[in-house]
Amino acid sequence: MAARYLELRGWTQGNPYESGEHPAFPPACTLGAITLAVYGTPTSIESQQCGDPTAAILRDNTVRCLADFLWHDGRTPDFDSTSGSWTSTTEIVAEWNDEPTQTLTDVLDILHAAADEWDRLHITGGEKR
Repeated sequence: MAARYLELRGWTQGNPYESGEHPAFPPACTLGAITLAVYGTPTSIESQQCGDPTAAILRDNTVRCLADFLWHDGRTPDFDSTSGSWTSTTEIVAEWNDEPTQTLTDVLDILHAAADEWDRLHITGGEKR
């Protein structure tokens, strides 16, 4: 759903949401699009600031799955050597989204590939494994 949102409403880098003409459905970064897909409205991308704990878990799990896909695909490091700490899943997705060479096409391809991989691993014959 995040990929479809980006196709319809637009993609940004550097900020979760772009302010402008349509504040209810603004262009969004990957994290913003995932959050919008879960909550249905622009909401803080920091899960602890969201009022719905079930939605926050769904959003966090979705970001975690995407970050894991990016890491396994070799698209992002899991250790920040400058700070000496492990990078959070939110930071992994944000840094990947904001890479200067990134394009909307790249983002959509990865979101679709990650969703297909999740389906392949978790759904068989139309049912959950």
